[in-house]
Amino acid sequence: MKRRDPHQWVKTRQQDQFFIKAKQEGYRARSAYKLIEIHEKYKIVHGHILDLGAAPGAWLQVAKKLGAQPEGIDLLEIQPIYSVRTLKADIFSQETKEFIGNNIYDTILCDIAPNCSGQKEHDHLVLMNIVYEVLQLSEQHLKNGGNICIKIFDGATFNEFFAKFKECFEKSYRFKPKASCNDSVEFYLIGCGLKINKTI
Repeated sequence: MKRRDPHQWVKTRQQDQFFIKAKQEGYRARSAYKLIEIHEKYKIVHGHILDLGAAPGAWLQVAKKLGAQPEGIDLLEIQPIYSVRTLKADIFSQETKEFIGNNIYDTILCDIAPNCSGQKEHDHLVLMNIVYEVLQLSEQHLKNGGNICIKIFDGATFNEFFAKFKECFEKSYRFKPKASCNDSVEFYLIGCGLKINKTI
């Protein structure tokens, strides 16, 4: 497999319109514009929000700017954002359980991606395992009628998963924001209006 030239990647990223815009507007990452576009289309960012895989904090910045009350968790350090609670921990750890406590959220966001191997189906399956765990967490901490937004890598198990996902929400969407790279297999799964007692 041909390896990506890291110097070329940095050069390309520095020329990227969303990277430049994020620097100009004070966002910590270009991914801010993914959530901005998702919210403009589906209106999911409001109330009490849990952001899983939140580092470096761009989605927390967006959520706060939109008037929501976000909290963020990541294995990596999240530099402080005024009035935003964060935790450095595995999202499925005991520390995370204690951090979340009995909180019920209006929206759960998840922009987690595994360390990619470059093998499409392997990376897809690894991420799907994470997604299922996120949904189990959501069963306990997402309010009835609440929303979810999860990063997905396209792959063999998606259609079966999406069929089940659609049964759990009043409205369900597959969406790829403009800020996602054209050659990326990532997209976002958005569920609006969690149905009572529905689980995947």
